[in-house]
Amino acid sequence: MALTIILGISALIISLFVGAAILLGLEKLFKISNSTYKNSLIILIILGIANFVISIIFGIFIPVIAATILTTIAIFFVFHFLLKKYYLAKWTKSLGIFSAFIIVIFLITIAIILPIRAFVVQPFVVRQSGMNPILNDGDFVLINKLDKKFSRNDIIVFRYPADPSQYFIKRIIGLPNEKIEIKNGQVFLNDQLLNEDYISKQETLGNISITLNKNQYFILGDDRNTSLDSRTFGPISLDAIEGKAVKLLK
Repeated sequence: MALTIILGISALIISLFVGAAILLGLEKLFKISNSTYKNSLIILIILGIANFVISIIFGIFIPVIAATILTTIAIFFVFHFLLKKYYLAKWTKSLGIFSAFIIVIFLITIAIILPIRAFVVQPFVVRQSGMNPILNDGDFVLINKLDKKFSRNDIIVFRYPADPSQYFIKRIIGLPNEKIEIKNGQVFLNDQLLNEDYISKQETLGNISITLNKNQYFILGDDRNTSLDSRTFGPISLDAIEGKAVKLLK
């Protein structure tokens, strides 16, 4: 949690400095006289605070879509007031800079987020995962897509074999080339009883004996009574795994 907070604050500070540079560039593009980086940074800080306060006030009393529209309009008037205060800018220039700034930030955000989501890290919301108590419905996790070395007990997100458009989150129990058996309510790994201290006192229902090939993983949910896992659809392949799951918060 502490690391998440530190990263969030760092990202906010960096975005403010980068945003101020972009705003300054747009001010010069629209021929705003005497524009400075310091003033641009102050404007962004004030806008951020105003946006936070106004969105909360509107969000309490107004539906989401209407609140978003009204917040944007209100923020523009705050923006125009600040540009007029610092640079005596006319409202037409304020509108042009405000619109251009939103478009540039949107494009930069898309250019950064899409590759990150595709290759580095992706947010994931847990939905009825059968991973209680460690993961509950509504928990928020990040999928680490960089680390492709999977070990026993790793919690992973993968594509459901019967419908690849669905994503499941489970725990790796069996690794490639290992023998997995489920009998008498217990899990055996290479003919040895597997110690599973992460689950409550539940029997693991099923009658399975399988030896995994070099690209297969046997996965189970921690809540064995509700989990849909390899007992039903068999082992999953390496290429079906999206990545390791890192729990952050609810």
